Amino acid sequence: MSQSYNDDGKELDKELLWLFIPDFDNNGMLSSIKDIKDIIIDPKTKSVKFSKDKVYWKQHPTCSGFKINSDCPLRTSEMELVTY
Repeated sequence: MSQSYNDDGKELDKELLWLFIPDFDNNGMLSSIKDIKDIIIDPKTKSVKFSKDKVYWKQHPTCSGFKINSDCPLRTSEMELVTY
C-alpha cells in the first residue's frame, strides 16, 4: 500500500501481504481480498472508476492467510498480524 503510519507517527516499513476484511462485492462477508484494482480519474468530469487491467495491490500468493504456506519465502518470525 502507499503510506501508513503507526501510533508514533513513524512510517510503517512492512509490506501488506494479506487483507481479510468485509467484501462489499460479496454482501459484506469477511473474506480474503485477492487484489485491489488501480483507479482512473477522468480529469474533465472528476469521476473515478476502477481499472480493468491495472492492479494497485495484490495479496502474496504463498504468504497470506491465517496459516502461512511452507513455500513462503519470508520469515514468519518477522510477520505481524494486525487486527482492528
